[in-house]
Formats: sequence, structure tokens, C-alpha cells
Amino acid sequence: DWSRGTAVSESELAKNPDMRPLLVSPQQMTRWIIQGLPHAIGQELDKISDKLHTNVSKNRLVRAFQFFCEAFSLSQPHRFVIFSVCLEALVSTRRTEIVFQLASRLAWMLEPEDHSKRRDIFKETTQLYDLRSKIVHGANFGASEIENREERLIALCRRVFWKILSDDRLFETFFGKDAKACDEYLDSLNLGCPGPADGKNPASRG
Repeated sequence: DWSRGTAVSESELAKNPDMRPLLVSPQQMTRWIIQGLPHAIGQELDKISDKLHTNVSKNRLVRAFQFFCEAFSLSQPHRFVIFSVCLEALVSTRRTEIVFQLASRLAWMLEPEDHSKRRDIFKETTQLYDLRSKIVHGANFGASEIENREERLIALCRRVFWKILSDDRLFETFFGKDAKACDEYLDSLNLGCPGPADGKNPASRG
């Protein structure tokens, strides 16, 4: 089962559809969530894996994944904040300059080849975090601001998850036991020179 890390093929799941919520690997479970079944499958995660409750120091991918799932059950503005925390758990390594860390790392991770798209992600992230800052620091904000930005924030979370899941080296970096290697990779993104997880130097790209 999932808690033992046993992968189950799609053909096996097709023969036993009732077993689908239980017999999945971490990657399969996460793929379903990113593809649009966040709350229901999140509940299954809570039922199935004791590690999500007993292991206080979860790796950053599992921790962010749990924030993402649980955010859907919250009311606003708390939901928006927790979706933001999901991104922080994924790519932040320091307690200072959070916005710059997130914006630059997400930009390089998601668009290493295209300067224009990279700039758009940087701008989008800073805009989303401007609203997050208003909420948590007691500033005034309107309900329409959340309505206009929440779907963009959710889409950004899903895109980062999918990037990690679709790249075996990235998945191992984020899901593996070597937390230092993951931190080093994330730090390298600030310089536009990702480490071993990517193996490419975007500084030489457009």
C-alpha cells in the first residue's frame, strides 16, 4: 500500500477500481491531486499515511502537499494564506527576503529557457505575495482581490508540483532523504545556476 511505498500499475487499478484510493505510490497520488481531485484525495492521504501525522519534520514536498490539500477546506482569507504557505514550504530555505526567494526560484524552476516568461512568473509571484502580506500583516484588502488571485495562486502551486513530479531527478531531490541537497538546489536557483537536480545552466540561455 502507499504507506509501504508499493507502486501499483494503472492496469491493476483498472481491474480493481475500488482499490484506487488505497493502492497508489506517492507520485501517483500526487498526480491525481494536481490534476484536480485535491480535497477528496487529501482526505485519503490523511486516512492512509500515519507518517503525515506522526512525523513532525516531514520533507518539504510532503509538507507542502499537505498544506495544499488542507487549504481547500478552509474559509477565506485563511485559504489564500495556506496556499501561499504551500509555495513557501516547497522552495523557501530562509526566513528573510521570502518574496524574492519565491519569485526568483519559481521563475527559474518553471521557465529556465524563456526570459520573458520567467519575468512574468516573477511578477505574478510578487503580486500574489503582496496580497498575502496584506492579509497576514493586518492591512486592508477586498474580497474581490482574493477572488481575482486565488485561482492564479492555485494554478502556480499545481504547476510547481507537476514540474517536480514530471522530472525524476527533481522528484528524488525533493522527496529524498538528503534535505541539504534540496536546499542547495533551491539556493542555486537564485543565481540562475541550478545544481545537480537540473544539470543545466540557465544563465547561458535566453
